[in-house]
Amino acid sequence: AGAGSGKTRALTWRIAYLIESGLAKPQEILALTFTNKAAKEMRDRLTPMLLKSGLPSKESVDAFTFHAWSQRQLRRYPKEIGRKEHFSILDGKDSKKLIGKAMETEGIDKKLVKGMTKYYTSHISAEKTAMRRPDPNNVPNDPGEKKKLFVYMRYEKILEEYNALDFDDLVLYLVELLQKSSARVKALRETYKYVLVDEYQDINDVQHEL
Repeated sequence: AGAGSGKTRALTWRIAYLIESGLAKPQEILALTFTNKAAKEMRDRLTPMLLKSGLPSKESVDAFTFHAWSQRQLRRYPKEIGRKEHFSILDGKDSKKLIGKAMETEGIDKKLVKGMTKYYTSHISAEKTAMRRPDPNNVPNDPGEKKKLFVYMRYEKILEEYNALDFDDLVLYLVELLQKSSARVKALRETYKYVLVDEYQDINDVQHEL
């Protein structure tokens, strides 16, 4: 459905119906969307609906973007994802800066780094979106592909040293965490009776997997 056709409105009314009909409590519903604007819009629309239904104001639905909700989950398991508590989330600018640092460390001429950082950043983002981690046991023969692999590996080490994740890591780490633990999947299924997806990027493998 295109922009302005009423996707968020339809989902908001469905949530209100589920609550008013007694099919679910607010805290048993997870609503996921793609943009912060849509998530805020959903929460803003739901608040008066819930109050109108006589529910306490503290009752709320978990309405978040994929990345915001994933971050909330990951905060509960820092050790399991190889981070310490209070790990930081890098924005695009900081992420690009660290990828440039990884490029320099891997021997790319400083004169070339500035012009090629965008290319390497796009490559690493695409790899994470496709759920491909760098594999040191599968080094390609092609020099260019080998360099991309080594920069990716170096960047991952730098992120660990900085106790940080980048934006693409948020959904990826959660998917990996859930794939390793059926108990956590079971816990989430017991927490949420309904998972409602307003919008997501259907060409994004990791969002689709989540």
